[in-house]
Amino acid sequence: NLSKSNSFNVYPNPSYGYVQIQSIEPLISNKSIIISILNNLGCEVDEFNLTQTSNSIDISNYSSGLYFFVIKDQGQILETHKVMVE
Repeated sequence: NLSKSNSFNVYPNPSYGYVQIQSIEPLISNKSIIISILNNLGCEVDEFNLTQTSNSIDISNYSSGLYFFVIKDQGQILETHKVMVE
């Protein structure tokens, strides 16, 4: 059940160019898991579909600072992770 807390690991933190997002449980193929990346002002800077249990996201073009990785299933927020980009 992906609605419980801490179903995803987001690392490394701080990050220097990429972030790995790993689902602790297998993703169900008919689920639309989306990650929205927000800057420290709450503005969305990127959005990705999570299609595998382990996903690598290139953030090398992001400015240094704090970002919020919001993981959603069909529009419902499952988890939010804070990541510092160096």
